[in-house]
Amino acid sequence: MGDNGLSHEDFFKVFHTGGGFTSGCGSMFELNLRCGGGDGADIYVVEYQQSSVVEKTPVKALDNSLNPDFGLLRSGRRLINIPLRRFSDDVPCELHDVLPATGHYVVLVLLPKLFRDPRVQQQLEYLMIGILQKFVSGIMEPFVIHPLRSNDDVEWSMFPKALKEGWEWNLFGDVSGQGYETLGVDRDAGVVAVLRPDGVLGGVWDLDELAPKHRVENYLAVNLSAPGIKLFP
Repeated sequence: MGDNGLSHEDFFKVFHTGGGFTSGCGSMFELNLRCGGGDGADIYVVEYQQSSVVEKTPVKALDNSLNPDFGLLRSGRRLINIPLRRFSDDVPCELHDVLPATGHYVVLVLLPKLFRDPRVQQQLEYLMIGILQKFVSGIMEPFVIHPLRSNDDVEWSMFPKALKEGWEWNLFGDVSGQGYETLGVDRDAGVVAVLRPDGVLGGVWDLDELAPKHRVENYLAVNLSAPGIKLFP
């Protein structure tokens, strides 16, 4: 383009930066600004900092070398979209399309490959019965994602009965393999996250923080109406 117009490279940079900012899924925006009388580079991050509604904690199961622009799960940022396949009817779908737009909190669990391990089963059971039933009915939903490449390799008997009985449509498979890779989640470890009603991740934790460490429950108890719930030390 001429001297008075944008080149393709400049247009792409502006489009990429603006899109990341307006969606809230972007990471860092480097802008050349005049600061203190000189030219410099300021970094702007679309990310809420530590507070009662955003809990920052190191997560061993995340690949923190991944560029957050590409979707890394990170507390204080919006959850990026990923392709999934629902287990109940084996229909392909997008995560953003199936998440509730009803003001609910979502407890998102990305399971490890060996999710039939008794320890992982206890963690799921604790979520379905120990946590969800302590809060007002309808205020949150569990969303569970398995990492196996086909739903044919999965049976309801592999999960707590409470998942099928109450949340039959909330079990999904990352059959394309893109979901865990995009979010930077280790398939051998898995993670748990809480998604706030505004689409921002309130916290991301290793599965052990669900149980036995109870960090997820403590976060929910602080932010939701839960009379009589005792916080774990």
